[in-house]
Amino acid sequence: MSQKELTELANQIYGGSDKRVKELQSMYHATQIQIEGIISEFVSDDDNWNLPAPKRLKEQLLSELMTMYREADSGDQALIAVAMTGRSIATINEAVKVSTGIALLSLAHQRRLQLADTLQEIPQQVRTVGYRKATKKINRYFNRLNGRPPTTTEHEYELARRIPGKYHRVLAQKSVSKMVQKFGSGIDTDEAINRNTVAMMNKVNQLVDKININHIKPQEYSRELANMFTGSDSTGRGAVYNAERLLRTESAYTFANALKDDFKRRKVKYFTNVSVLGSHTCKFCERMDGKTFKVSDMQPGVNCAPFHPNCQCDIVESTKEDIESMEF
Repeated sequence: MSQKELTELANQIYGGSDKRVKELQSMYHATQIQIEGIISEFVSDDDNWNLPAPKRLKEQLLSELMTMYREADSGDQALIAVAMTGRSIATINEAVKVSTGIALLSLAHQRRLQLADTLQEIPQQVRTVGYRKATKKINRYFNRLNGRPPTTTEHEYELARRIPGKYHRVLAQKSVSKMVQKFGSGIDTDEAINRNTVAMMNKVNQLVDKININHIKPQEYSRELANMFTGSDSTGRGAVYNAERLLRTESAYTFANALKDDFKRRKVKYFTNVSVLGSHTCKFCERMDGKTFKVSDMQPGVNCAPFHPNCQCDIVESTKEDIESMEF
């Protein structure tokens, strides 16, 4: 791919990530409002939260949990088991915690689906660009040689000859799930989401206890929830920041490893790092800007982007003329 094509592809992928981040922020804000509504509803009942929970409420919450578990995949089931096993719904206070916990479990499920969708798209986008480029070359070759475009059989033969391995879009799509496992950063994203969710549950539970004991006003717990979820004041960035960072970092790793796979298939020998030089560019990224390495040595986080969470550096394929700047 040319530098222009790679830049356009990077903009398409990172632009998609920006869109996904906005979706993620909306998910967190909606869950924040939902949990605030749950707490406010219990507060408005003006009951003593230390009293036994009504039987109908307990049955409703247990039914929601059982349905959620039954319809969940293995990642969500593991989280539900960890977060809810041994939980009591004996008192109203405990019922509030379980009810808010269900909202957070739903958020975790949405995050898992969104991350999977995002990462599955990236290798496919890279391969599609490579496929289109190879197809253009084949068409030019046959038009020059025979005065006509290639037949389907000739096209497939040329693809197989020019690019090792199966490369066309249909076959690429079938292997997407394996590619996601292969191309990510190596961290267990399910475990990361589960860990973040349990941490949020603990914070919300502490707030519920605080409301029960101190009878704090709605505007106060509304403010605390906002800070907890989105970091709406200067004290922090909220839980959504960790979710955004996971999404951006995994997208960047998947993009880099998909490019490496594409380079190898097309027998590209070298790549060059291109940093977005600006006031927020770190010193390491500045030093790596313009550095050229062998594709066979390409290693995200070591000699190619992403070098750190939220890294915005790009990778472009290079030719022999760029070898002068290579470092071994």
